[in-house]
This record gives sequence, C-alpha cells and structure tokens, in this order.
Amino acid sequence: MEKLDVSEAGISKDGETLYLEFTKLDPHLSFLDKPHTISALALSGFLIVYLAFTRQESSSALDSVANIKLGLAVVALVFLLFAALQFRDGLFMRPHPIVWRVVMGCGVLYMVTLVFLFFQTKDDVRTLLLPHIDPKLGKPLPERSYAENCEFYTPGHPSGSNFANIMETIRDEFVAAHFIGWFGKVLILRDVWLCHILSVLFELMEISLAHQLPNFKECAFD
Repeated sequence: MEKLDVSEAGISKDGETLYLEFTKLDPHLSFLDKPHTISALALSGFLIVYLAFTRQESSSALDSVANIKLGLAVVALVFLLFAALQFRDGLFMRPHPIVWRVVMGCGVLYMVTLVFLFFQTKDDVRTLLLPHIDPKLGKPLPERSYAENCEFYTPGHPSGSNFANIMETIRDEFVAAHFIGWFGKVLILRDVWLCHILSVLFELMEISLAHQLPNFKECAFD
C-alpha cells in the first residue's frame, strides 16, 4: 500500500497532512472523508422528533423528572454530533479523527457542567441535582484524616504488621488514582518537567486547603 510522500509536496506535517497520510494508509475509512452534514442532520432530526412525540404525556412528578433527564441527554448528544462534524482535527489520527472530536466534545460538556456547579451551593447540589443521577449520591461521605497516626514503625499493631500505617497508605484507593492520573497526564503532556511541576503544585494546593478538607492532611511518607 503506497504511502503519501509529504516531502515531495513541500509542506510540513501539520494536522491536515497527517490526516491525508492516515487516509492514504487506511482506505477502508475513506467514506468518512466525505461530508455527511445533511444526512446526519436528517437522521438526528428524525430521532429527536420520534423521541419527543412518542412519549406518553403524564402530569406525575416522576414523568416530569424523566422528561428533563431525557431532554438533557438529547441536548448532550446533539452537541456531540455537532462536535463530531464541526470541531477541528487534532494530532491523534487513530482509530479516526472523528473519535477525538467527540472526546473533545465530552471535555467541553464536562467543563460547562463544572462552570454551572461552580455557581451552586453544596446543599443544592446534594439535595436537588445528585439524587436525580443516582439515589445513592447526595449524601456526605465520612471524612478520613491521613495524619491522625503517622508512626513509621508500629510494633504490636492489631494487624500484625510492623509497618501498618505504610501498608494502609499503599492499599489506599487514592494511590491507584494518583498513578492512573499521572500516567494519563504523561500521555497528554509528554513533558517530564511539566508533569513534575504540576505534581508539586498539586501538593501545595493540598497543603493550602488542609484547613478545609481534613483528608488533605497527610503524613510525611504519603
């Protein structure tokens, strides 16, 4: 299979050129190279009208909540469709640039959701919003302080370990969360110095907010 020679074209390998290389190497996805705006608009419009007019009308509060949830879900899907069709391509080509446009659209939805929550009170979010997502949500979780017992060597501990505090720290779920977050951050930034700077700034943020969140208080070996 012939590969596109970018050097002969006299242009640099920007996003568009990389995409041309990608489609040349993978012709099975060539049907996605053509614009499908009209067909996507017609299909999405048909689905929206079908969902809107085939639901049974009811005055009960449960049905009203279900209608609001469905409406918000369809709004999100319409925005993701717009993102898939109109957002610009990035540097990631595989499996297809349209996948990464949808990922960018999900990031934008997440950002605007955080902006909306920023203007709400904690009690309103817990009592009015979160229970509609999952009934288990909206309840305060028990706060754990990681600085209650910072002994390094713990002979006679009920668990039988001489390093019980360290073992509990290693088995904590936040260790895995930090590792996965660091791995994802490295994949995105590709700069070891910038990743270390962000990690140091995150630790400084924890120290500065320890007076508000008890679980930000940590032992030295954390």
